[in-house]
Amino acid sequence: MKNKMVWFLGGILIAAGNNALAGRADTAGGRQAQQMLSSDMERHTTALQQKSQATARGVIADVSSTQARQQQKLALQMQIDQLRSELGGTTDSTRQQTLTQQLRKLEKERAGL
Repeated sequence: MKNKMVWFLGGILIAAGNNALAGRADTAGGRQAQQMLSSDMERHTTALQQKSQATARGVIADVSSTQARQQQKLALQMQIDQLRSELGGTTDSTRQQTLTQQLRKLEKERAGL
């Protein structure tokens, strides 16, 4: 009977030992899974940051381009207005034709922007 108890107690100890080892394996596996998850999240976060920075650079470039185009349009409009006022005060027909041609050229250029 004493041998059976020892054996029985030994079985419990073995079972307890196996459960403890299994628990350690789960914990180690859990740590590994957490590390993988953390690594995946870090890569995902980095990718999102890179995409957001690329988007921001694209928006800034687009705004810069739009501003430059608007500046060109404004400069052309000022030249057009100056030619119109000069055209209104000119009585010479040759000069009027020249100013009209310049005016059309500038208006066409402005429309192309």
